[in-house]
Amino acid sequence: MHLYSFVTEQGHILWVMFLLGIGLGLGYDLIRTLRRISKITKEGAALGDFSYWIVAGLVIWQVQNAETEGILRFCQLFIGAAGMILYYAIGSKLARRILYVPLAVICKFFSSLYRYMGKGCDRLFAFLAKWTEQKEKRDDI
Repeated sequence: MHLYSFVTEQGHILWVMFLLGIGLGLGYDLIRTLRRISKITKEGAALGDFSYWIVAGLVIWQVQNAETEGILRFCQLFIGAAGMILYYAIGSKLARRILYVPLAVICKFFSSLYRYMGKGCDRLFAFLAKWTEQKEKRDDI
């Protein structure tokens, strides 16, 4: 009975690592899609990739600590990498196509919102400048 419990626990850990690999692949596709929509510079892309891998490493470390009490095994990392590779081979292209439309709409919405808020602020500052200028003229008379 003890062996069965150990085997199912190891199977659970490998399954979690496999799903984590798929999740990390999907997260990177999200970044790749945003990069395509917003036309980020090479330096920005490098910084984004570096940040992604730092966060991915911390997530893997946290999952390892939570699932295995800190016991790190090569096969767990291998299964996680296999999940990521399998995701890229099968679902990455489809996921990027699915993510593109909603992310493009969201980016366009926030871009136009920022543009309109900027125009509104410019008009507000122009009004305040005229108003204070007129008030100063009245105070001088």
